[in-house]
Amino acid sequence: MAGLEELTRRELLGGIAGLAALAALPTSAQAKPLEEITEHDFRQKVYENTKPVIVLFGEDKTDLKQDGSLAYSKRMQQVIEALADKYPQIDFLFFAYDHNTMTRQQFEHDFKLSNTSPMTVMYARHDVFTGKRFDRNVKIDVLRGGPKLDKDIPLLVKNLGGYWIPTNLFGQDNLERDGKVYRLENTFEDWKMYDPVVPLR
Repeated sequence: MAGLEELTRRELLGGIAGLAALAALPTSAQAKPLEEITEHDFRQKVYENTKPVIVLFGEDKTDLKQDGSLAYSKRMQQVIEALADKYPQIDFLFFAYDHNTMTRQQFEHDFKLSNTSPMTVMYARHDVFTGKRFDRNVKIDVLRGGPKLDKDIPLLVKNLGGYWIPTNLFGQDNLERDGKVYRLENTFEDWKMYDPVVPLR
């Protein structure tokens, strides 16, 4: 299996400058709101779901940490809503942080994730990279952060819809047609590429 290859943001964006294939992705104005979940129905909606799931963990109404994370969460929510309209075979969900009722330690214990906002987590029963299959959805990859500016939203929709989702959840080749699985591994811009056990379609 090939070793890890680094892909800088400039290299990635340069490779997708002409993404006419994704022109049909809906705008945020057209997108439907995400279904909101809580810690009480998380297991049912995510782990026990028969469909792949992408969960946006973010702040909903108040920037409780006073660090600007609410604005990042709102932009990321627009990205995920647009993708949800494009991929009905995936359940896209929103988990609203409430730092007043859930401690950092409790969050990290319950979800096995770092307490970062916003954070987008992909869950599935099949890991395309390793070839492993599971009897419930497991964490596949994590995107940490969100677009810094409103103008960055469409580009991120294209990147996730053209690389992240098809290679990891459908076993389909990406827009580069290079046969690589694209992962973020707890980063926002530092894409990494892997050779899957089974070639992408």
